[in-house]
Amino acid sequence: MIKLNENNIGKFNLVSTLTILIFFATIFTAFSVYSRVNDFETLKTNVKKVFIENRKKDIKHTVQNINRLISNQNEKSLATLKTTIKNRVYNAYEISQKVYDQYKGRKTKKEIIEIIKEILRPIRYDNGTGYIFMASLKGVDILFPVLPQIEGKDIYKLQDLKGTYVVQEEITIVKKSQEGYIKDYWSKPDVLDKTMIYPKLTFVKIFKPLDLYMGSGMYIDDAKKKNKKYITDLILQLNEQNPNNYLFLAKLSNSNTHKDAVKIIIHPRMETGYIMDNVLSKKINLLLNNSKNYLTYKFSHPDGTKDMSKTSYFLLNKEWGWIIGTGFYASDIDKDIQIWEDKLSLILKEDIATYIIILILFSILLFFILLTINKFTQKTIQDYKSRVHEKERAFEELNEKLEEQVKERTLQLQDSSDNFKALFDNTIEAIGLFDDGICIDINNAGFQLFRFNSKEEAIGVHLLDYIDPRYHEELERNIVTLNTEPFEVKAFKADGEIFDVMIRGYSKFIDGNLIRIVSCVDISELKHKESELTKLNSELTNVH
Repeated sequence: MIKLNENNIGKFNLVSTLTILIFFATIFTAFSVYSRVNDFETLKTNVKKVFIENRKKDIKHTVQNINRLISNQNEKSLATLKTTIKNRVYNAYEISQKVYDQYKGRKTKKEIIEIIKEILRPIRYDNGTGYIFMASLKGVDILFPVLPQIEGKDIYKLQDLKGTYVVQEEITIVKKSQEGYIKDYWSKPDVLDKTMIYPKLTFVKIFKPLDLYMGSGMYIDDAKKKNKKYITDLILQLNEQNPNNYLFLAKLSNSNTHKDAVKIIIHPRMETGYIMDNVLSKKINLLLNNSKNYLTYKFSHPDGTKDMSKTSYFLLNKEWGWIIGTGFYASDIDKDIQIWEDKLSLILKEDIATYIIILILFSILLFFILLTINKFTQKTIQDYKSRVHEKERAFEELNEKLEEQVKERTLQLQDSSDNFKALFDNTIEAIGLFDDGICIDINNAGFQLFRFNSKEEAIGVHLLDYIDPRYHEELERNIVTLNTEPFEVKAFKADGEIFDVMIRGYSKFIDGNLIRIVSCVDISELKHKESELTKLNSELTNVH
């Protein structure tokens, strides 16, 4: 065992300090490396979840964009449809106006109407399904090119396939607003199944000179067909550009063999009209009914691999009845994760190598620093020892003097404290000592002013509890800013009486604590006299 003495203690300190510092540096480096490795493992555990969540957001965003595009196309096509049929009726109106202007006064109204009818009758739009019709304001049919046999008959109570009295509604619109739109429902003349109902948008406009109105309409689904073709063509183009992350369209289908089945509209590996298997159809139906859009299932990969895990996002466009969807395969994410892990592993190895190099350089640098410090310390210690012996006696003498001074000062402080206590208790002004707002002492005048039964009853009470809340903010501000200026407040006595008080505070350190010394003067009588004086002055003023 090494015996320590003045000659070898420096070397011992050098070696022991260096050993301890290198030990802790090694521990710190090992812990840092362990933390990095642990962080890496944690990231590996959670990164797949992060990748999946990001991909789920991507496919949701893609599907919602297609759905928004459908809504935008519908709005545009409806606006175009309105403009088209309105322009057609306006053209018929202009023709009618010219005919009327040409023959008024020369022919009867009935004759003019017949001329207009023969001019408008052959006009056709939309492959013959669009035409101009006219009726009187009393509901008698005047022109109906597709059913000329009803011309001249009363159609006032005519109903569409949903029971709406369309002629009555048209007459109401033109009488009230001169023109307007109406949505009615009919079967199509070119469709064999007459049970099918199709919405139709009709525009009507009054022609006052002949007491009639005219109109034209278009089937809304005709415009919808154009929109659907635009969307399907767009999705086909997108699928060609990105075959692994394709979009698909489907719709719900009912038949004798399938109920609520999912029928394919667009899918890169399924024919149009293909019915998906019952299990998957039920899962998709369940999602849509519960407003849940994500589904993970087994499906073949575009590379030909079967039964691959796939997560898809489904959204039902209620207006068209289309199911829009897209998805991603877990295997594709695994490839991205592996690339990420390889990069992170390389960074981790570089970090570990950097930690080790820093530890070695730190140890070398630390050795030379401690060696230099040790030499300087040894010399300083020797010089210091020689000075210590010279100062020891001086310190002993100084210590004796200080002890005498402490005793003398203690007696002075005791006398000062006794004098303060006597003055504090016997002054006629109400004074309280508060530590952080809590009363720690109060003089006789204080507890009597606030009508406490004793000092003990007042001690422990918070200052704000006996001050009107309207003055709390000002009081707290004065305490924080150590303000010593007096100010007036409303205060409460222990029995609840409210009275006026002039309050003033001082801050002082007592036994190491910042104590607020608060003095209070009852100015209720003074305030009463001021009030009386003010009242007297007012009376004297009124006398003059």
